Amino acid sequence: MLRSTWFLAVVAVVLGVGASVATLMMRMGTITEATPEAAPTVIPEFGAPPALPKARNWDFWTDEVQTLVNELKAKRQELDARAKDLDAYAERLSTEKQELVKVRSELEGLRDELDKFVPVIQQSETVNLKTLSKTYAAMKPSQAVSIMSEMDDATIVKLLALMKPEGMAAVFQEMARPAGGMAARAARISDQIRLLKKQATETAPAQ
Repeated sequence: MLRSTWFLAVVAVVLGVGASVATLMMRMGTITEATPEAAPTVIPEFGAPPALPKARNWDFWTDEVQTLVNELKAKRQELDARAKDLDAYAERLSTEKQELVKVRSELEGLRDELDKFVPVIQQSETVNLKTLSKTYAAMKPSQAVSIMSEMDDATIVKLLALMKPEGMAAVFQEMARPAGGMAARAARISDQIRLLKKQATETAPAQ
C-alpha cells in the first residue's frame, strides 16, 4: 500500500512538471537556437535523465568556400575588364570607320575634280607636244637627237609620231649612225611608233 502511494505521488509530480513546461513553451513561442536550454528536472526516484545532445552549429563557411568565392570575384573582375576593353575597341572601330568614310568621300571628290581636268590636261599636253615636235623638226637632226637622248622612250615616241615623215626619217637616220650608239634604241622606238599608229587607226571612228 505504501509503495502504491509513493508511485502515485511520483506520477503526480511528473505530470505537474510536464504541465508547467508545456505552459512555459506556449507562452515563449518558438525557442531559437540561441535560447539557453532549461536544465532537466531531476527526480530522485528515477535518477538523472540522459543528457540531450547539444545543438550543432551548421557553419558551412570554410576556407575552401572562401577560396572559391575569391576566385569567382577575380573571374568577375576579369570579365568586367574584358567587357570594357571590347567596348573601347568597338568605339575605336566606329571612329575609324567614320574617318574612312570621310576620307573616301574626299577622295571621290578629288577624283571627280581630276576627271574634269583630264581633258584639259590632255589637250594642253597635245598642244605642247605638237609645238615641241615642230621645234625639233626645224633643228638639225644631230641636235634633235642629242636632246632626245636625254628623254625617255615614251616622250620620244610622242614627239616623233607628230612629225612629218621626212622629219621623222631624218631623226632616225641620225640615231642609227654607229657613232651615236642609239641604233638599238631607234629600232625599239620605231616599233613603238608603229604600234601607236596602228592602235590610233583601230580606235578611230569609221567615216
